[in-house]
Amino acid sequence: MSQERASEVANVRANAGLEEATGADIPPSPDFQLGGQALVEGVMMRSPRFVAAAVRHPDGHIQTHVEPFVSLLKRKPYLNIPLLRGTFALFEMLMLGMRFLQWSSNIALEEAASGQPPSTPDV
Repeated sequence: MSQERASEVANVRANAGLEEATGADIPPSPDFQLGGQALVEGVMMRSPRFVAAAVRHPDGHIQTHVEPFVSLLKRKPYLNIPLLRGTFALFEMLMLGMRFLQWSSNIALEEAASGQPPSTPDV
């Protein structure tokens, strides 16, 4: 990087309140994994132990649902072989995502039709 470019980057960082990052300034990465998926008028988030979803109703209030989640790969350690692990993780998340997506779309459709939303995702 040229000297001129380096000073320009330093000025931008200083104006934004950012310090020059060194190895000691970078916090260690957490051992926590979190993922999510968009739902109809909402979002679903999955952590290693829980799945949670929040969906906005047509009248504006937000309904949430949290449930414990234990992965099939944690329950059946013999499936933790590299090729099997990816295949089972994909299908497990597809099923979980479709269940919550159906729940969120039912909230949007049933509330519009009858005024009574479903309470929890069907298992």
